[in-house]
Amino acid sequence: MIALMLMVPLVIALALVLVLPQGISKFIAMAGALAGLALLPFIGSGTYSVPWFSSAGLAFGLVTSVSQINLLLLAMVLGIAPLILLYSFGFMDTHSQQRRFYSEMLAFEAAMVLFAMSGSFITMFIAWEFLSLTSYLLIGFWNEKESANRAARKAITIVFIGDIAILAAIAVMTGAFGTLTFSGVIAALPGNSAAALVVAVLLGIAVLTKSAQFPFQEWLTDAMEGPAPVSAFLHSTTMVKAGVFLVMVLLPIFSSAGILPVISALSLITVAVATMNALKEMHVKRVIAYSTIQELGLMLFAVASGAVLAGVFLFFAQSFYKALLFFSSGAMMKATGEEDIRRISGLRRNNALYIATLFGVLSLAGFVPFDGFFAGSALGSAFSTNLVYYVVLNVFGILTSFYMFRWLFFTSRKEASAGTAVGFEMLPRSMVAGAIVLGIAALLASFAFPYFRYLFEMPYPVYSALGTSTADELVVLALAFAGAVASYAAFRKGLALRSRAATAIIYSKALFNGLYDISAAFILGIAAGAATFEHWLDVGFRGIGMSVYYSSGFIRRLSYGEINLYVLTLSVATMAMIALVYFVR
Repeated sequence: MIALMLMVPLVIALALVLVLPQGISKFIAMAGALAGLALLPFIGSGTYSVPWFSSAGLAFGLVTSVSQINLLLLAMVLGIAPLILLYSFGFMDTHSQQRRFYSEMLAFEAAMVLFAMSGSFITMFIAWEFLSLTSYLLIGFWNEKESANRAARKAITIVFIGDIAILAAIAVMTGAFGTLTFSGVIAALPGNSAAALVVAVLLGIAVLTKSAQFPFQEWLTDAMEGPAPVSAFLHSTTMVKAGVFLVMVLLPIFSSAGILPVISALSLITVAVATMNALKEMHVKRVIAYSTIQELGLMLFAVASGAVLAGVFLFFAQSFYKALLFFSSGAMMKATGEEDIRRISGLRRNNALYIATLFGVLSLAGFVPFDGFFAGSALGSAFSTNLVYYVVLNVFGILTSFYMFRWLFFTSRKEASAGTAVGFEMLPRSMVAGAIVLGIAALLASFAFPYFRYLFEMPYPVYSALGTSTADELVVLALAFAGAVASYAAFRKGLALRSRAATAIIYSKALFNGLYDISAAFILGIAAGAATFEHWLDVGFRGIGMSVYYSSGFIRRLSYGEINLYVLTLSVATMAMIALVYFVR
């Protein structure tokens, strides 16, 4: 069943590229996504292994694991994928692009499905690499735009740092533990503290790059150059969630190595940087992208600090309203042809889309009864005994409400032109329908919260329980309301954020892009050095080859039967012997 779940989208993706006609590609892709979802109830549970190869006495196989944590991510990916494709029916209206788009999207989904079921580092690394490759293709999908090409190159360059780190970790684990299965490595940790530390640090680097954490966060906002369905899939259930998921599954490795405080600190820095950037950002999709970086930081902070189930519920709840907000952003761009929220207006012209968008904003900001409210309350309750963390998290909460309502107030203003009104009224029904379904899902997901701690078990002891108190719920709700009111007042008065000293330090997008440029230049320098070495190595081997070639040619002439050559050789040899005898005397 696992093989079938993986093969269905991959086979359909290949058929879309090679065989199937352009006009029906989107329907075939939808059938593939629905087939994967239909197979989910029959997947079973447990660990499955397929032998692959052996080397130096070590056997390597493809291992998959299906536990509750795996099923959670599988359900998220397979459940949202059909909605992403439904939305793209209206968004991707250029027929010549559809075959390539849908084949890449299905391959992206298949890579995430394999990652979600990984039970060994070999399986995980294969899925990890396919995620990188397919995300590169999708971020740079509109390759006629140089900005899209730059964004795709930036994403794969930064993620490549994590790829190298995972390869190094695999090499260390092979030598130190003699196994690459998750369970085998975790069981071998006692007595291997040095190796555990090296492995944890290397895996931590991979997590930071994949999940866009400090100091690697800027690639994710540049990835907004991709189509809106790609952004929705990327930010809700795929790729960026991979790093957080890896920490959840391999928490004992990070814990035994003692680097969880480092992950907590870096994630809090990420939250601060992302929040300050979101407060000043004006691009309609980048505001939502910064909120994703912020939430990924909160998930990692919660898991690394002991509030495991609170982080897992945020991991689950965020998927619905985040995909919804990207749906709304793409619809605004399609209706108005604008990307700056200061030039976008008229969202209320489409009542269904506006209400769905409002649901997404209310959920992200932390209003009851949406799933984001319970995620925020669970985080607050988990850290209610730590005054510093509690205050910091609540400050981020009110700022989140502020910038999200600013985003909504700008885009829902009365339209400036009749063309804008027509644009919203003529939006394809598939785009609006996808947003409506996700809005309802953001509301219904909150009903899972009371049962989440009973239905969901981690593969290791959980550090803290999942729950909320009435006081924490009231605090979250009050801060969300205060942020909304402050945003409305600032919007009505036309107030703009000033570049205070602290803001200038934290709002440092240029700094991180400069660090990326330095890193890219360093990698290019290594590549140039390797190319130079390869060139001179090639010259050396060519020289050796040419020497052998000419020598063999000379030797062949000795056997051709040419009398003059024989006479010359005999004469030279005789003279050499006479000279040798003479000098020996």
